[in-house]
Amino acid sequence: LVKRNAGLDPAQEAEARAWVEQVIGDSLGDGSFHEVLKDGTKLCQLVNAIKPGTIKKFNKAPKMPFKQMENIGIYLTGCKACGVPDHELFRTIDLFENKDMRQVTLNIFA
Repeated sequence: LVKRNAGLDPAQEAEARAWVEQVIGDSLGDGSFHEVLKDGTKLCQLVNAIKPGTIKKFNKAPKMPFKQMENIGIYLTGCKACGVPDHELFRTIDLFENKDMRQVTLNIFA
């Protein structure tokens, strides 16, 4: 965990957070970047804000981990539909288990 997130730049993460908030028109809240993105809802909103209608259905307030991971997968599929190349995506566990937030942040800049 420490090694994978070692290259995470706090300024870059703050910039990504501010950009997401601006695009979706909503605050991400007070939690860490990982905590506020972990359930995938804000990410799904992001894709739909960029390209409306890309994600037809996602879990709006998932409490169950498998529903949260499903949302992350839906977001990643939405990224592909918007033309984000595979090498700029992340794995679901990179976000869900906080394994590689650097890659998650880089994906947001894609």
